[in-house]
Amino acid sequence: MVQVPTLQVGILLSHLKQKSNLLIQVDHLGRAVGVVDALASHLGSGTRHRAFSIWLMLADGRILLQQRSQQKLLWPMFWANSCCSHPRQGESIEQAAGRRLQEELNICTSVPLKRLYSFEYRAEYMDIGVEHEHCTVLLGQLEPGELYTANPDEICDLRLLSFIQLEQEVFQNPEQFTPWFLLEWNELRSRFRDRFEEV
Repeated sequence: MVQVPTLQVGILLSHLKQKSNLLIQVDHLGRAVGVVDALASHLGSGTRHRAFSIWLMLADGRILLQQRSQQKLLWPMFWANSCCSHPRQGESIEQAAGRRLQEELNICTSVPLKRLYSFEYRAEYMDIGVEHEHCTVLLGQLEPGELYTANPDEICDLRLLSFIQLEQEVFQNPEQFTPWFLLEWNELRSRFRDRFEEV
């Protein structure tokens, strides 16, 4: 049974009141095997589902990070990459990525995104819930002058850091970042560092 701390009860109730949001349940290879309610997939032992994680850069090479809203059920106020979410039933990853960039960052234009790789992870947040995702990592660049603003329901703050600055930040304060961010960052800096320069 999931024990929800008092401070999180209001947040949990607000999620329960939201319209049902069906995600894509997948097997260990990322193949769709059904659908699962978004909230239910993150409670108890968690249910593996499809997800994506977007890393956005500016033309000068700086990387856009977001601090998750205090209203998030899992990892509130932690730092993550530009945008992380899930395709809904009937959505492709690209369609969902465009939708969430608009919902979270108010980016209304189409941002070209490159698929880098996919991976599976499972992480528990206190006694509240779990992320168990088959996640596709996407990389894109904002055009010069491209406007973006944080949706306060989703994001508490935004930062722009160079690759070197982010390396230093993660080394000094890893506890401030989400589990998926740390996993992706390790992979990006070891396998895809040159791709950041090519975006």
